[in-house]
Amino acid sequence: MRKNLVLLLLMCMVAVIPLRGNPAMVEEGLTPASALVFGKSSRLSNLVKRTQHYIENILPADQRKDVYKQRDDFRKKTGIDYLNVASLKKNGLDVERTAASAFWKDETGANCFLLLIPVMDEKNAAAKWIQIQKAMATDPAMKDAQPTVTSYRGRSIYRLG
Repeated sequence: MRKNLVLLLLMCMVAVIPLRGNPAMVEEGLTPASALVFGKSSRLSNLVKRTQHYIENILPADQRKDVYKQRDDFRKKTGIDYLNVASLKKNGLDVERTAASAFWKDETGANCFLLLIPVMDEKNAAAKWIQIQKAMATDPAMKDAQPTVTSYRGRSIYRLG
């Protein structure tokens, strides 16, 4: 579970794409046809509640302690509690919509991961996520990393990292 939460945090720093219109069509339309895995969450508000239930009622105590330690470290560095719906909403996530992710290998065989996160403020979302990436970076080179911005089907796509 610990690795899964760390992976979730890393995924949150990979890409931010504001979604408009029919979210299902946008998510699937932005996912490469070569994707090996495509997943979609429930509404973020429900996902957070289910994750909290899992941590409290299913995880062994030692793993629960590790999860809370990671959460506290993330909250200390970023000011965001990713296990709190109000904190996510306050920091620009649209918690009443779903997130999606995809995994594939590019033409060189490198692993690629895409995370589609619904945001409320399209103009400031990328800057906020870059700030989070830099706060959480353990590699000094990543603290100075700048995003690569691409336009795809009328949407701005930010590659962070």
